[in-house]
Amino acid sequence: MTDTIESVLMQITAQIEDSSIKEQLGNALITSIRMQQVAIEQLLIARKNGEITEEDFEIELTREKQITVAEMLTSQIIAKAEVQRVVNKTFQALANVLV
Repeated sequence: MTDTIESVLMQITAQIEDSSIKEQLGNALITSIRMQQVAIEQLLIARKNGEITEEDFEIELTREKQITVAEMLTSQIIAKAEVQRVVNKTFQALANVLV
């Protein structure tokens, strides 16, 4: 199962290769999925063993997806705050030089 998750992660991050923020997005996605890896693997096993229905599997997988989206949005907020901080410092320094 771990190999499958790693393979999917590599495929997804390869798809965002053209993005200027590929590394940031890829790292955030990998971190998020790795934090959920045990839960995802348990879902796959439970489905394979017939312990949960396909419908329950889809519901739980959607829940895991929503967790990942929330984590990625958190990363976005943190990045935006850091960008804002750097821009503010830059313009403050410019104002000090120009005044």
